[in-house]
Amino acid sequence: MSDTITYDPFNDRRTAADTTVKILALLEDGTFRNQTQIQNSNILETTKQTTRLHKHLEIMKSDKLLEHWDDLSEDVQKIYKKNNPPFDPKVAKHIYRITQYGREKFEKVRDDCLDDPVIQRILRARVKEPNN
Repeated sequence: MSDTITYDPFNDRRTAADTTVKILALLEDGTFRNQTQIQNSNILETTKQTTRLHKHLEIMKSDKLLEHWDDLSEDVQKIYKKNNPPFDPKVAKHIYRITQYGREKFEKVRDDCLDDPVIQRILRARVKEPNN
C-alpha cells in the first residue's frame, strides 16, 4: 500500500475521511484514549482544531464507530481499569475507544479500499502499513 498520494488538488489538507480512517487506525487496538492523546498522536500529524476534532469524535460516536468512557456502566469501567492499571479516567474529560462495529468498518475500508491508489485519491485517505 502506498503511503503517499502523488496528486492532491487540495494541497495536503486533511479530509474528514482521512481523519476518520486515521482515528480508527489509532484506536484499533481497543484501548481508551483521551481527545488530547488522539489530537497529539503522530497519526494525525498534530491538529490545532480542538473544537473541530471533538465534534468529529462525537459524530463518530453517534455513528457507533466509537464509544465514550462516560457511557459505560460502572461495572464495565471497573473491569477495564483493573485490566489496564496505568489508565486514569480522571486526567481527561473526553475519552474514546473503537467499538466492535467501528473495528469491523475500519478493517473493511482498510482491507478492501485503501489498497487501491485510485480510491485513496478519491477519499484522500490512507493508512500507513504497520512496521512488522
